[in-house]
Amino acid sequence: MISFSLIMFLLALYMISLFLLAQWGQSESKSAKKIRNSANTYALSLAVFCTSWTFFGNIAVSTKQGIFPIALYLGTTLTFIFMTPLLKKMVLLKNEFHSTSIADFISVRYQRSQRLAALISLLCLVGITPYLTIQLKSVIDSFLILTANSEQSLAFIDYLDVFIVLMMAFFTIIFGVRHIDPTEKHPGMMVALAGESILKLLAMLIGTLWICYIINPGVFSIFEQVAHQAEFNPNVLTISTQQWFSFMLIGALGIITLPRQFHVGIVECSDAKFLDRAKWLFPLYLLLINIFTFPVALAGLMTPGALESSGILLLTQPLANHAPFIALITFLGGFAAATGMIMISAMTLSTMLTNHILMPVIMQTPKLSALKRQILPLRWLMVLMVLFLSLFYYRAIGDSQLIVNIGSISFVATAQFAPILIGGLIWRKGNLAGAFSGLTLGACLWFYCSLLPSLIRSGWLDWSILSQDNGFFYWFNPEQLFAIQGISPLTNGLMWSLLANILCYVGVSLFTKMSEEEQKISHQFVDIKNIYFKDNFAEGTTANISLLGKKSLIKHVFLQYLPEDLAESKLQQSLVKSEILDQENINIVELSSLKNSALNSLAGAIGMASAYKAFNNVSLINTNEEQQLASYFSQFFAQLQLSPKELFEQVNFHQQKRELLESHAKQQLDTIAKLEIEIKQRLKAEQVANSLNEDLELRVKERTQALSQSNSELNQTLEELKLTQVQLLENEKMASLGGLVAGVAHEVNTPIGIVLTSISFMKERCHNIITAMDDQTLSSKQLSKFTDELEQGFELSLRNISRAVDLIEGFKLIAVDSVVDDARTLNVRDYLEDVIRSLQPKAKQAQINIKLNCAKEVLITSYPGAIVQITNNLIINSLTHAFADVSDGSGEITIDVKRSAQSIELYYGDNGCKLNEETKSQLFEPFYTTKRGQGGSGLGAHIVFNLVTQKLKGTIELITEQEKGKTFKISIPHTIMP
Repeated sequence: MISFSLIMFLLALYMISLFLLAQWGQSESKSAKKIRNSANTYALSLAVFCTSWTFFGNIAVSTKQGIFPIALYLGTTLTFIFMTPLLKKMVLLKNEFHSTSIADFISVRYQRSQRLAALISLLCLVGITPYLTIQLKSVIDSFLILTANSEQSLAFIDYLDVFIVLMMAFFTIIFGVRHIDPTEKHPGMMVALAGESILKLLAMLIGTLWICYIINPGVFSIFEQVAHQAEFNPNVLTISTQQWFSFMLIGALGIITLPRQFHVGIVECSDAKFLDRAKWLFPLYLLLINIFTFPVALAGLMTPGALESSGILLLTQPLANHAPFIALITFLGGFAAATGMIMISAMTLSTMLTNHILMPVIMQTPKLSALKRQILPLRWLMVLMVLFLSLFYYRAIGDSQLIVNIGSISFVATAQFAPILIGGLIWRKGNLAGAFSGLTLGACLWFYCSLLPSLIRSGWLDWSILSQDNGFFYWFNPEQLFAIQGISPLTNGLMWSLLANILCYVGVSLFTKMSEEEQKISHQFVDIKNIYFKDNFAEGTTANISLLGKKSLIKHVFLQYLPEDLAESKLQQSLVKSEILDQENINIVELSSLKNSALNSLAGAIGMASAYKAFNNVSLINTNEEQQLASYFSQFFAQLQLSPKELFEQVNFHQQKRELLESHAKQQLDTIAKLEIEIKQRLKAEQVANSLNEDLELRVKERTQALSQSNSELNQTLEELKLTQVQLLENEKMASLGGLVAGVAHEVNTPIGIVLTSISFMKERCHNIITAMDDQTLSSKQLSKFTDELEQGFELSLRNISRAVDLIEGFKLIAVDSVVDDARTLNVRDYLEDVIRSLQPKAKQAQINIKLNCAKEVLITSYPGAIVQITNNLIINSLTHAFADVSDGSGEITIDVKRSAQSIELYYGDNGCKLNEETKSQLFEPFYTTKRGQGGSGLGAHIVFNLVTQKLKGTIELITEQEKGKTFKISIPHTIMP
């Protein structure tokens, strides 16, 4: 449970932040202007489409029907991708006719019909107001989940819904119903909606990612676990094609027919080019906010008891796993989604109800004429009425069947506007009679097939028509009209209502005649985007109409509905737009233009239908002036010698030509701006180049001198380097010679020691014989034994003396070879044995065994000193590095010599530690060692490489394919010519 006071504090903080964001959004700062006039802000504000149903309802449906809810957003995405030109056309027409809502926009197309606008407004009220109930319910239910068992919550619960309604009413009035003219932009509200959309997306991603990756092992693991559950219902993954396409259709239509979406997407769109950004950014938003919905639903299927509260899984799962912070974030996201939808819907409904229901009644009732100038208070009253009506629905229907289906019911209700809206934009023969009859029939079938079954199942109506198995009512079952089986109630209601709507609209339009006014508007909606006559269109026409009188009539109409200062302002705006200056008289064409401008200005406040009727009541253009206007247009068409069809084709051609020229001009301006920037950059570069050229010679001279000095220093350094290298090589030779001397001392010491011991023994035995002779105790047996021991001693001494002489001769030869650099012929095996013998002391100390495999007959003519140094360096390198950590006697060095036709190949290897990649790449580099600071010079392998490749004219290759140690393959020629 989360503290009641904490949630109230967060809600207050959120609403204050939203208020400050909206205030900043409508300020005059540069950053605020940039944000509110951004295509990104427009695209994000469209996300008001994602209500609390996106947060909670989609997951609940996904637990039973899989990815089925995605169809709604897929349909919306297809509309934005493929119907962008149609949406741009709607924006242009909205600007031309100052449309305030979808009802006003459609009524303009069909003879500015008040009754058609009123019908649309009533259908929106009946269809949309219950949908607000879902938003209220989600906010209240989530609030109660977070504050379960809280005493403060229980005391406040009876007034929580009233508090939320009043709060929503306040913000709706502050940001959406502040101006009389709803066509005036609401930048603060749009920026606030964009901010809400970002909060919704972040909250949804945090909540769903936490469920998928913190309390579960990941999305793919969730799919695997669900698939292996024995009790898993495979129907969850089954997609009903007809339901899928039904949801796609209501999603595709809802994005343009829902009143709140029409207002945000069309009325609040300040630039039709924003749609180019929105057509990919808004679908991307829908993808991100829904991407983890299905995995979360599957995670709920695996959690015991979770399905009982599947509608609020985003709250119950974090609370059950002791993560109240995550629950608070998702609560705020759902609260933002609900409140955004409630505010925009209440604002648009209040505008439609005021302009198309209240205003016509007031205009036709003289006793209520005083209310004409109370447009703003009336709209505020309508906001409160709509919100409290949704509160009444909430308290009345509770958790009945109606609340479950009201979302889809509302979408089907607003889908009835699609035929007359889209048909009016692309089909010029559609007329008022067809539109009104088609919408009426579609609304009746919507009520019968969609709303009525929910009222029956909720217990509001006691009628057994839904359970009839035969008889008359069996054929007219509202959920299975005409006894067609196998389709869902949603598809049934949507299909029959839209089909009847379209057929009636098309059929009646084809068999009824359009008025001249309807034909004019239909051509403008279908064929012409936006027309402005900037030249003197009425040149040569007599100016015989008093402007003062017409201005008085227009202002009189304005003053019936607007304050005096606003009425005067709109009058001046109408004169400027009509290009009428301070003049006493105007001609009939200028009067017609002034009337249209004034009509559009008033339409922004009270709707086009009511404005049209208001101006018709004052007869701004009298009968005589109408005849003048007709006569003028007759002469105009006669001069053109064009049929109406040809005229509209010409207008379309010139309109497209104008757009191309404007586009080309804009491109030229952009190119000129780029050229100006390039010229400035080039001039700046030339100035810099001139400045550099002034001291270029001096800098070149200085650099030449510096280069000469550097070359001298470099030559001196190279000489020193060569001298150092020679000294290093000599030092290495002396080090090798020192090793040989140590070997000589150790090897010769053994036979000399044996000789010394033998002579000492014979001396002692001789002394004993002499003593026995003096004492005359010498026996023949003692003498015979003495002579045998003397003979053995001499043999042992001679043998060891010979061995020492051989060793000294061999070591002498090796030592001379190490110093004297002359080539000679030598036996490879004997020579290598002498070298290895000199290094045996070190090998024995390191407990390393050295093996030599070489035939006796291998002779070569080469430099023995180089061979000594190569063998010495390789063995010392292995003892130092390869067997540094080996002390168990397992270390072994092998030298294999093989003879080939032109050379001998010497394989030197050890089973010590392996080389890493760095050592492999730098082994033969000078001064590279792994024993830096421990006596290693880093020249051993480098000297071996130089001696093999340069002195002996051979090659050396490192082989490291064995499991342990390394192997060098050395190839040298048989004979080296000195």
